[in-house]
Amino acid sequence: RSEDVRGVTTAGVHGALDAADALKNLLAKTGFRVVRESNGAIAIVKGAPRNARTIGKDRTSAADRSGNPAKTLDTVTVTATAEGYAATRVPTELREIPQSVSVMSQELLQQQNDFSLADALNWTTGITVQAIGTKNTVFYSRGFGVTGYHVDGGAQLLISNGAPIDDMSEYDRVEVLRGADGLFGGFNSPGATVNLVRKQPLATPEANLSATLGSWDFYHLGLDATGPLGFGGALRGRVAVSNTEQHYFYDTANSRTHKLYGVLAYDLGPSTTLTVGGSVKQAGSTGMTSGLPRYTTGADAHLPRSQGLVFPQSHDAEHTTEAFVGLTHDFGGGWKLKADLARVHGKGGVLEWDPPYSGINPATDLIKGLPLESSSAGSSSQITADATLTGGFDWRGRRQDVALGADYARLASHSSFSNGTPLGPPALDPWRFDPTAYTLAPAGPTNPYFLMDGSGVTRIGGVYAVLRLRPWDKWSVTLGARDNYYRLRDVTTVALDFGSRRQSLSPYKSATVSTGVVTPYAGIVYDISKQYSLYASYVDVFRPAGNTITAAGNPIPPVHGVNLEAGIKAAWNHGLLNGSLALFKIHQDNVALFDPNHPFRRVGGNSCCYLPGTNTSKGVEAELSGQLTSRWLWSAGYTFNVNRSATLTGAAPPLASFAPKHLLKLWTDYRLPGAGERWSLGGGVLAQSASYLTDSVCASSDAFGRCQVPYQKAKITQGFYTVVTLRAAYRIDDHWSMALNVNNLFDRTYYQTIGHVGSGNVYGTPRSFMLTINGSL
Repeated sequence: RSEDVRGVTTAGVHGALDAADALKNLLAKTGFRVVRESNGAIAIVKGAPRNARTIGKDRTSAADRSGNPAKTLDTVTVTATAEGYAATRVPTELREIPQSVSVMSQELLQQQNDFSLADALNWTTGITVQAIGTKNTVFYSRGFGVTGYHVDGGAQLLISNGAPIDDMSEYDRVEVLRGADGLFGGFNSPGATVNLVRKQPLATPEANLSATLGSWDFYHLGLDATGPLGFGGALRGRVAVSNTEQHYFYDTANSRTHKLYGVLAYDLGPSTTLTVGGSVKQAGSTGMTSGLPRYTTGADAHLPRSQGLVFPQSHDAEHTTEAFVGLTHDFGGGWKLKADLARVHGKGGVLEWDPPYSGINPATDLIKGLPLESSSAGSSSQITADATLTGGFDWRGRRQDVALGADYARLASHSSFSNGTPLGPPALDPWRFDPTAYTLAPAGPTNPYFLMDGSGVTRIGGVYAVLRLRPWDKWSVTLGARDNYYRLRDVTTVALDFGSRRQSLSPYKSATVSTGVVTPYAGIVYDISKQYSLYASYVDVFRPAGNTITAAGNPIPPVHGVNLEAGIKAAWNHGLLNGSLALFKIHQDNVALFDPNHPFRRVGGNSCCYLPGTNTSKGVEAELSGQLTSRWLWSAGYTFNVNRSATLTGAAPPLASFAPKHLLKLWTDYRLPGAGERWSLGGGVLAQSASYLTDSVCASSDAFGRCQVPYQKAKITQGFYTVVTLRAAYRIDDHWSMALNVNNLFDRTYYQTIGHVGSGNVYGTPRSFMLTINGSL
C-alpha cells in the first residue's frame, strides 16, 4: 500500500504464477517494477523492468539504482482464478462453478501434516476415509466410493484407492469435486473426483527444508527446491525429496516411504512452455492387514488399542516410477492448448499371515481357526494422454468460454496369488497374541491349496466439449457433453491343490466394451451481487456393465448416474474467503442385483441371473474456507447425507451405513498481532454421528472355523465421536519456524473404520504429538 502506486490501474493476469511473477506482469506497463530483497521480501520500485527476467535476478537493495526509494508494502495480496482442473478446464472462480469444489492448499497441507493423500482427504469436506489395515485406504463421498483420480487435470487414472498418488511430496494442492464428474471422468461413481496438482518450477530461487518428529518413532524429512537454471531464466527446475519412516500405536507395525520428484520447464518461446519430469518411489511395511475382530454377537470386544494381531514376518514392498511430459501454447486472443503424456509403472510383492476371519467367542474369548498364509505379486503399467484447447469469443458484448478436449488411459496389469494354512494351535487368543506359536513358511505358503493368476488390459477414453455462455448480465450457462469409450479384457486362471493332486480350472475370460455412451452436463449460475451467486447443475455419468444378464438372457445395461445439485455460493475478501451451501440428489440406475428366484449360473461366460435396481443419495453440504482476515485462516465443512441401496424387496438399506449421516470438519489458524506476531495458534475438530454395518456371522463352528449352524445377523456399531487437534507455531526468524501439533487431544477411543465381526475394525489414532521444524533459504 505504497502511495507511489496509489491510483495505478492495470489489466488482470491469468495463469499458474507465483506472487512475484504475477506482480511483474501486472506492473509491466505501469512504470514500476518488482525487486526481491535479500531477506526474501518483495518491493515495488519506480522504473520499467530491465528485462523479462528481472524478478529473481535483481538482488540489489530495495532502493532503485536511480535513487528512487522503494516503497515496501505492508501487505501484498495477489488473487487469481483457479485453473479449474477439478471441475472445468478454463480459469474459473469457485463462485462460478455450479458444483461443490474444495481446495486443500499447500498451507493447509503443511499445517495439518498431510504427508499422504489419506491425511489430506481426512480433513476435506464430505469425505469419509476408511482404513484397510496399515497401508491401504478407500474414500467415500455422498455414500459412493471415490473412483475418479486425476493429476494436473489430465486423463483419469485407473486406480481405486489413491495409489500410486498417495505420497503428497510431489503435489502443491488437492482439488476435490463432490458429486458426479460427467465431462472429464467418464466412467466412475458419482461420489467425488480428486485432482492433484503437481509442484511446478518457479522463476525465483526458493528452497525449503522440513523435519518432523512424532509419536511412535515417526520421522519425516523433506526438501523442496526450485529456481531458474539458465538461458536467462527460460529454463527452470524443481526437485522434491521426502523420506518417511514410522511405527504405529499397535504392536509390530512399521512402514517406510522414500520418494524423489523432479521437473524441468523450458520456455521454447514467449508463448510455448515444455515441461518434463518424473518421480521414483520405494515403500514397504509390516503391519495390520485385516483389522481387528469383534465378538460373534457384533459387540465390541474392547481389545487394547495396542493390539494389532500383526505377524512380524508379514511384509510388503512397492516400487513405482513415473515419467511425464507436458506442452502448453498460448495462441493469443485467449486461446490456449495444453497437452500431457504420462506413464506410471509399478511392481510389488506381499507376504501375509492373517489372523482367522472369524469373531471372538464371548464364552471363551478365543478365535477358532488357523491364520491364513498368502503370497502375492503384481505389476502394472499405465499410460495416460490428454489434450485440451481452451479459448473464447465475444457475443452480445460479453466473453464466452469454450473447452474442447480428448483423453485416453491404458492399464496393463498382471498379478498372482497363493495361500495356505500354517501349523499351530486351532484357537487364537486376541488378548495374548503369540505369533511364535505358529509354524510359518518364511517365503510364503509351503503347500498352497489355492493359486490364482490373472492379467488384463483396460482402456478408457473420450472426447468432450464445454461451452460457457453469458447471454445476459449476471447470468452464465454451461453446456457440455462427453462421448465415452471403455474396454476391458482379462483372463484369470485358478488351481486347487488337494495334496495328492492339483486341479486346474478352466481359465475365466471376461470382456466388456462400451462405446458411444454420451454423458451430458448442464449448469447455470446467477450473480445476486458481487459476492453472492445462485447455481444449479445436472450431470450424467455411467459405469460399464459387467458380464451380467437377466434370467431371460438379456444383458443388464450400463449403470447410469444422475447428479442434481443446487445452492448458493459466496466470495468475500477479494475472493480469499469462499462459502457455499448445496442441496444434492443422486440416482444410480441399472445396479445389478442377484435374482433370488433363479439359481446362480454362467451362460456363455455371463453371470446369471440379475435384475436392475437403483441406488439413491441426497443431502446438504456447507463449506467456508479461506482467509477470514490477513491473520486468520479458516476451513470448515459440514455434510448431511441419507443414502439408500438398491433392493428387490422390503425397505431399502443404507448404501454406505458405515459413512455417517452427519460429518463436520473444521480447521483454523490465527497469527497473533502486536508483540505476539511470531506466534500462531489453531487446530481442528473432526466430528461424526453414529455409523454401523450389518454382518452375517456363525454362532458355532468346529476347530477349523467351519460353521456348524445357520448364519445369523449381527450389527457392528460406532457411536458419535469428536476428535480435537491443537497446533501452536512459532516463527524463529525470517528463515526458520517450528510447530507442535497435538492430535486427538482428549485421547478419544473410537473406531476410525468399522468392518465385520471377523475383521476390518481399525481404531483411530490415540493422542499423539508431531513437532515440525521448517527452514527456508
